[in-house]
Amino acid sequence: MSAKAKRLTVGGKSYSCEPNETVLDALLRQKVVVPYACRQQICQSCIMRSLDAPPPIEAQKTLRETLKSKHYFLACACIPERDMEISLPESLSIQVTAQVSSIDYLNENIIALLLQCASHVSYTAGQSIMLMNQEKMGKNYYITSPTSLKESGLIEVHIPLVKDGYFSDWVKTELKEGDSVFISCPMGQSFYVPSDIEQPLLLIGIELGLSPLIGIMQDALENGHTAPIYLFHGVQTKSQLYLIDDLREITEYHANFHYIPCIENEPIHDKGFYQGQAHKVALKMLPDLTDWRAFICGRSEIVKISQKEVYLAGATTKDIYAIFMP
Repeated sequence: MSAKAKRLTVGGKSYSCEPNETVLDALLRQKVVVPYACRQQICQSCIMRSLDAPPPIEAQKTLRETLKSKHYFLACACIPERDMEISLPESLSIQVTAQVSSIDYLNENIIALLLQCASHVSYTAGQSIMLMNQEKMGKNYYITSPTSLKESGLIEVHIPLVKDGYFSDWVKTELKEGDSVFISCPMGQSFYVPSDIEQPLLLIGIELGLSPLIGIMQDALENGHTAPIYLFHGVQTKSQLYLIDDLREITEYHANFHYIPCIENEPIHDKGFYQGQAHKVALKMLPDLTDWRAFICGRSEIVKISQKEVYLAGATTKDIYAIFMP
């Protein structure tokens, strides 16, 4: 006899979960707005709570005991053994309306979206928000704007145009300046804290992983960070780079800021560009990272590799912040 689909109840609505399908995949398939990133139980963005019974043990193995005892689990690793009633993260229950102030193409595949919030949103650059349309379809994006911009009610995110991506397609074809969207409360613990302005900073962003690092870098400079700040942006081809002129202009105003664009799969013909993966270029340029603080952002596979290499170069675990992108 073939296995039967399980029923997921979320906020009073029912959704199907096919055999061997995770809760995360089932909800995304049915256009439910949920936060997620690495899909490997590392970032814990997709944490949820089972309301009626303990969830599968496999979905809890990387959580603290206190969370396990309250039936929290990670949706990316949860293949239901029975029907489940689920509570989504509390951050999604609080939503703020925002108006689209501007839509700008940074390159052929990345859109910068500047939003004017209708009410105050307390955020820190490097955190993420869930951006939703009127049908409450949405996706998680990292905040690019510096923390200081929140006082004016503005918040900026960068949106990659993904092939067959239902939300990015909507942004590209339907969203206009002046339209209203919804955003969730900001989430995330990887951001700049001005605890030691004399500690060197290493920022490694792979492809769109640059976006939260721009805000983190601006926060550091606005807080008077005096130690060196190195920003490495890694891409496959030169056409994937963006904000090159803006970042180079910042290096002219701040002697301690260094911008290094890294191209992996194309030969380098122009001055100021570097050949290779961003983390490898970084470690060749900065072989000793003792007493450095590092922020690494991108897809989980390359972030984990970069984390290990940065640690082996001397940075302590507590000083390495990983930001996983979906």
